[in-house]
Amino acid sequence: TEEIKQKTSESDYIATGNMVADAILNEQAAWAEENQITFFVTGRIPDGLRISDSDLAVLLSNGIKNACEAAANKENHGIGTRNMKRVIEKYDGMLSWEYDGECSVTTKIEI
Repeated sequence: TEEIKQKTSESDYIATGNMVADAILNEQAAWAEENQITFFVTGRIPDGLRISDSDLAVLLSNGIKNACEAAANKENHGIGTRNMKRVIEKYDGMLSWEYDGECSVTTKIEI
């Protein structure tokens, strides 16, 4: 995490209290900044999260990367959504996406 903090020292560091989430969110925030994409995250990661680190990584990395790529109008994005759906089903959660057709993508994950 120290390496990520150094890389994002010029921008705001996203600190959720979860090392996996922090790493993924800050890496994608840096990518978005480099590609001039507005990156906005809301939500919370509760204490005692009932999901494994690897499943959390699948959800966050695929969800955020998909949203960033859609906002950048890249083709062939969304390939990891099947993996996200598999994880959501495993935990009886909910997953939804909203895309305004231009440049704004909202991914909602509930577990």
